[in-house]
Order: sequence, then C-alpha cells, then structure tokens
Amino acid sequence: MSLWGLISPICKVYVNYRPVKVLPSVVPSARNCRLSDIDWVFIRENSEGEYAGQGGVTHEGQPNAKATDVSIYTAQGVECIMRFAFDTAASRPRKLLTMVTQSNAQRHGLVSWDGNFKRMAAEYTSVKANQMIVDAMTVRMVHRPASLDTIVATNLHSDILTISQLRFQEASELHRLATLIQPAIAFLCLSQFTAVLRASPGWVSRTLLVHSAVQWRCSDG
Repeated sequence: MSLWGLISPICKVYVNYRPVKVLPSVVPSARNCRLSDIDWVFIRENSEGEYAGQGGVTHEGQPNAKATDVSIYTAQGVECIMRFAFDTAASRPRKLLTMVTQSNAQRHGLVSWDGNFKRMAAEYTSVKANQMIVDAMTVRMVHRPASLDTIVATNLHSDILTISQLRFQEASELHRLATLIQPAIAFLCLSQFTAVLRASPGWVSRTLLVHSAVQWRCSDG
C-alpha cells in the first residue's frame, strides 16, 4: 500500500497543507518578483477527486480493452476542504482565498465544487474570495504572484500546481525557491508521524515549525 493509500482513505487525512514561500538568500527567478510576492498556502484536497481509486479495466489485454478513472466529489468532502480553506484564509493577514477549478470542462463534479465554494463565500464575509480556471491559474502564479495568498484546489490540480513550482525552480537551478511541505513526509519522528496520521490538532503548527527551520537554515546562504 502506498503512503497516500494509507493516510488518505484509512486515516481520513483530507487536507494536504502546502506552504510556498521564497526563502532567505534565494533570488526569485520570475521577472520583477519581490521576496514578499510569494507567500502562499495551497490547501490540497487529499482524499477525493482523481485519486479516489474509482475505476477499472475491462477486457484487459484485448483490442477492445477499456480503462476508466472516475473523479469523486462528495458533498461532505468538498464542504470539509472548503471550510478548512476559508478558515485558513480568515486566519491570515490578507484574508484572500482563490479557488481553482475546471468546471468549464468537468461539468458535474467541479460544478458542484464551484457551487459549494460560492455558498461558503457568502458565509465568510471577511474573506475576499475569487476563482480561477486551472489553465489561467498557472499564468497568474508566474505573472501576478502577489495577487495570491491562500489557494484551494482539487487533489489533482493542487498537486500539479505545487509540483510545477518545484519543477520551475529546478529548471532555473534555484533549488530552494519553494518549500512544499507535506506533513506526512516532513515529520520523520515516529511519534510525530503517528500524530499526523491521527490528524491531531497540532499538525499544522508542527509543519510550520519545520518550515521555520528550513527558512533559518537558508538564511545562512
């Protein structure tokens, strides 16, 4: 069983919290980008979507073989991740939340995703909420990074968008541009790892502690 297969469906860890920040002594490769322009938190839905494990293969090995992967979006799952995202945005100074979607193409699951976001936005009046089609989001991340703060996206979209930042830094040989910390990976101590699997209330603070340690180390150049 994979690590994702263990922590997501079995342990009900539905949030993958991914901070992205320019670290001390690292010059951003994006043109005209200041150090303060990239200080994001990606809230990745961690248990549904394209990684829910729904689908299969029929007539395998035959000319008429058919393979399907089904994206799953439950009302409960979407509401949980949206509420966590709005709570996170409300706790940050800018109180800004961007939701990533592709409901122009995925006309059922992501239309439901959008609808839940809009309903919750009416509840969190202190949060400035906006939404972006995933294609346009990639452009915004590069050309207007300062316009982003807290971002919520589906399992697949968030994974691609955050890992793309890592690839971006590797391509420009800036290996420390972003810190994409996954709690289950960041905690090497068994007791802390167990706490993450139990979804203890302190896992975010522990993640940020690791993040602070990385920042301190990079400040030495």
